[in-house]
Amino acid sequence: MLEWVEHFIEYFQAKTGRKMMIYTSHFFSTLEWLGFIAYFFLFLVLYRNKLQFKGWYESKNNKKLSKTTTISLTAISVLLIVMPIIFAYVPLFIA
Repeated sequence: MLEWVEHFIEYFQAKTGRKMMIYTSHFFSTLEWLGFIAYFFLFLVLYRNKLQFKGWYESKNNKKLSKTTTISLTAISVLLIVMPIIFAYVPLFIA
């Protein structure tokens, strides 16, 4: 853990008399990557459906994503964005 965080925890415990617990887990650190993947999917949909047609380069290979693919990738990315928020509060309701 960072040294300044440890000093802050010690200071907080000395001033308030309460114990401060920092909950860290490998599971939650892996959930941070879900946001990256979700934003990548959203940018992919935006690029393939809008941005590739705005540039100066024109090609016969420029095609929009199908409606099914667009909806699927958008739904998956929204789910991936919401999952860390949901999983952060699930342990509170289980206990």
